[in-house]
Amino acid sequence: MESKEIEKLLKLNYEDLVNYLLNKYGNVNGNYYVNEFCRTKNNKIRRTNDGLYIHHIKEDVAIKLSESSFAINQPFEYQLGKNLLYCNILEHFILHIKILEKNSDEDMCGIGGIENFIIPEINDYFNGYNELGLYKYKSLNLISNNLEDYIKCLEYYLDVLDNRQFLKEQGFGSISHISKGDKTGLNPYIYERLSSRAKEKAIIEFQNTHCKDFNSELCLSGKCPKQTVRCTTQRVWLCK
Repeated sequence: MESKEIEKLLKLNYEDLVNYLLNKYGNVNGNYYVNEFCRTKNNKIRRTNDGLYIHHIKEDVAIKLSESSFAINQPFEYQLGKNLLYCNILEHFILHIKILEKNSDEDMCGIGGIENFIIPEINDYFNGYNELGLYKYKSLNLISNNLEDYIKCLEYYLDVLDNRQFLKEQGFGSISHISKGDKTGLNPYIYERLSSRAKEKAIIEFQNTHCKDFNSELCLSGKCPKQTVRCTTQRVWLCK
């Protein structure tokens, strides 16, 4: 993917992003399940050879619509072709971010897909894991040159979570967690990038709320004339 396109997608709201991807890949000409019992998926609509996933547009109001046990408890209309779209895995990530961005604090839609499936899979890929399966590789290979863009998406995701306190209290948005793959361990590059940005944001917040003249090097030296107990506590991680 081109970086400019990813930047454009991050600026769209959920509805506009849905329309953009429908125009990009075309409509899904069939339902996700073959009937209203939601037991058998419709393989005729798959585009795995193109590296594309199917996203349920109504996942902004209901979770896990691709899982039978959840789908059966929702209107079958959510499974109709008009409520589906194609996307690659990074676009899928952005779709779920936009769901979080539009919904209220305690709404759980979108978050599980991000941290339980999308992020670990992409991290595995950038960690060099080679047992993901052919159809997943076809999608992930579409973003092989987009590691920096992926990190920008992670940063954007963390920014969105700053406004979703309930989700943060549930443990979502941990930098150490979202830097790991499902089958592999920590990606040190992703972890360092996210940690550095979190530290930069914390310093700015500290300057805005406590000491506008805060300087990490001066604080660490212990020679700041304005130093307080709070400064000393904060510098344990702000200055290292």
